[in-house]
Amino acid sequence: MVLCRRTGLGVMQVNRIVVVWQNLLAPLVTGWLQLPREAATAFVMGLVRRDFGAAGLYALALTPYQVVVSLVTITLFVPCVASLMVHAERTRCKRSAY
Repeated sequence: MVLCRRTGLGVMQVNRIVVVWQNLLAPLVTGWLQLPREAATAFVMGLVRRDFGAAGLYALALTPYQVVVSLVTITLFVPCVASLMVHAERTRCKRSAY
């Protein structure tokens, strides 16, 4: 599963899909959340692994308000692919048991 995520991220980087996601999220991040544009990159990395997103936010110079907003956003609203895969696996197992 880890190899699949790393390969998927590599494919997204080569095909510039990551940049497209960052550009799509930038207006939301800068306008609504009042965070710097670079926070969009952290949120995209948070899709792959939540700790990658947190590390990206740690590298930014944020005000205390921005720290709270960014951490709440990445914790509650950015789904991690690994979490989604585990949820899908457990759901299938429960359905197959019945």
